[in-house]
Amino acid sequence: MTDVLTVDEARAAIDARLREIDELWAAARAVAPVGARPLSPAERAVARLAAWSHLTMSEIARERGVSVNTVKTQLRKAYGALGVHRRSQLAPALREAERISGGAA
Repeated sequence: MTDVLTVDEARAAIDARLREIDELWAAARAVAPVGARPLSPAERAVARLAAWSHLTMSEIARERGVSVNTVKTQLRKAYGALGVHRRSQLAPALREAERISGGAA
């Protein structure tokens, strides 16, 4: 036989669960940069090359087989997704994003 809750007990249980959910959302927002979203595979590849190599955008484009404008666009989108503004900020932001996501920024 299952336990039957009164209306007040059910409301209290629901309110408690909603508070837990609010706390989880607040914690998730605190960890993720503003506008954070997963990187596409292309954005991740370009961001990694920009962060950990000394390649120019032209060299990255040649390496990836795309145009320089494509590299610029993918890098701009990666900056926005990671919440950074400079190339020097990419490596720490990628490490953190990969740590949070379990290996894939």
